[in-house]
Amino acid sequence: MTYRISKYHPLFSKHVDDWTAFTDIGKEQYNLTIEEYLDIENRYIQAVTELLTLDKHEQLRISNFQKIIKWNSVSSKCYNINKLVFELYKKDYQGKVYRELYDGKRIFNGSDFPELLKILLREEAWFVISVDDYKIDVGYDYYIHIDTSKNLIKNTNMLPDGIYLEEFSKYEFLD
Repeated sequence: MTYRISKYHPLFSKHVDDWTAFTDIGKEQYNLTIEEYLDIENRYIQAVTELLTLDKHEQLRISNFQKIIKWNSVSSKCYNINKLVFELYKKDYQGKVYRELYDGKRIFNGSDFPELLKILLREEAWFVISVDDYKIDVGYDYYIHIDTSKNLIKNTNMLPDGIYLEEFSKYEFLD
């Protein structure tokens, strides 16, 4: 079964024109502040962590790792990246989990899960996180995909306000 977590209500998820990336902070058409973004990001991480009920000692495996070009002062100006966002990227690049990931580490502890998910949500790299019966990745439009044989729908009461879980086919966009 595949599920997706999003900030979009499932009834309207195909019809929303909203921000979809960390780099959308400060863009006029979205009116997204850094505080609003961080609030949503934290709720996503909380939702996935609670749904999976990960133990901090569990082993997380990283696969399909793809590096993404790091923002620098020239590229951030060229693409009009908000200064606060660029500063957070620079701080992230110095983080232990980020450095280990880029240095080739592929086994992490459960306690590293929030940081790994943040790296995915901020599009600082792309990879799949596997733990027990779960495979987690982040897709286009700020969706988190969870593949598992477990029934997660029964746990929707664990989700923070404004975060939704739905059964999903990764190939729905072909319809």
